[in-house]
Amino acid sequence: MGWFRYLQEFGYYPVVVTRNWSTPIATETDICLAAGTHLEIEKNAMGEVHQVPFKPKLRDRLVTQKNKSLPRLVLQKWLTLVELIFGRWIPKINPCYDLGKYAETLCKQDPEILCLIISANPYPQFYFGQNIHKKTGVPWIADYRDDWTTNELVDRSGFIGKLLHQLDRISERRWIKSAAYISSVSPYYTHKISNVTGRPGIIMLNGFNREVRKKDHEPNPCFHLLYSGSLYKAQPIESMIHSLAAVLEALDIPWKISFQGILYHQDQAQRVLHCLPQTWKHKVVLSERTSAEIAFEEMCQADVLLLPSYQNLKGVPSSKLFEYIAARRSMLIFPGDQDIIDSIAAQLTGALVCPNESVLAQQIKKLASAWKNGKKLPFPTPEEAQTFSRKRQTETLAQLLDQMRAGP
Repeated sequence: MGWFRYLQEFGYYPVVVTRNWSTPIATETDICLAAGTHLEIEKNAMGEVHQVPFKPKLRDRLVTQKNKSLPRLVLQKWLTLVELIFGRWIPKINPCYDLGKYAETLCKQDPEILCLIISANPYPQFYFGQNIHKKTGVPWIADYRDDWTTNELVDRSGFIGKLLHQLDRISERRWIKSAAYISSVSPYYTHKISNVTGRPGIIMLNGFNREVRKKDHEPNPCFHLLYSGSLYKAQPIESMIHSLAAVLEALDIPWKISFQGILYHQDQAQRVLHCLPQTWKHKVVLSERTSAEIAFEEMCQADVLLLPSYQNLKGVPSSKLFEYIAARRSMLIFPGDQDIIDSIAAQLTGALVCPNESVLAQQIKKLASAWKNGKKLPFPTPEEAQTFSRKRQTETLAQLLDQMRAGP
């Protein structure tokens, strides 16, 4: 919502079209639950938000049913496969069909709409960018918060995986060729997406959409390290935990490590638990998912924020990095990526990139010793943090819109 909040400051009136999110999302499958019964439109000085009711199709209803009999599971998987393969040619079976049709109606009825921006994932939404542009002439921007067929984190092994990848690549090229621009979150992502689609690209970081922390909190009774959000296979959390804990135990100080919201994904929680010696488990806290406001407050109260970066991958600036920046705490980044994360960290006080376990041990020892002696730990200044706010990224978007309006 950063663009919605700030675009009017740069002369643009945003109209956001989204599905209804009134149903609480406590687990991954909750996104498949019905939400809203009618169109809801909210207007204020910043712009408009149009919430389209979400009516789950049979496949989504099966996902959320408690009765997981074998026939139901087989039908659910078959419908998922049908959606993935044929949804690109039969849009009505796509879960975001109602959203796309409403956006099309809006663009046809309102001649003041100057540009359509579609953010993905879900990538099938890009179909509507091509379709709306064809029917209305409204230029559009394909905004990739994650890359699609160039994504190196996706497992595409096996016949079905390879088939879907080939179909997705064909769809991506066909749909995106009508876009005026593509945008993404790092130079590397933007470059490889542009190479695949043939469209010019612009970099728009995720950024943070909140006020930066201004006040220091009271000293913690123990040295508190915190990791927020999901874990992916490419993130070496096991090596990070082992290195940190070995140093902390040697310093003989009270300490704890929190994994904020990780119980949302039970497999990720088990991964953390499996790498902990029995003697550490009382010092490691695994929590349920909570509101963004509560999560941010917990970040602000931690002493050090942990960021295991993706190994052997470029161009993946985790969204939590920007929340960390807004919290203005010391950060330990391991092992770094020699790309966008390292580049951002170089612009921030207290963002410490540790390329190996030896450097990680040295840095945590310095921070823990400083904490033990009552010294203030290093953290980004407000000016450094503001560079990565969504307001700053919205200004980049507004400049692109100005350029598009001015024409060639």
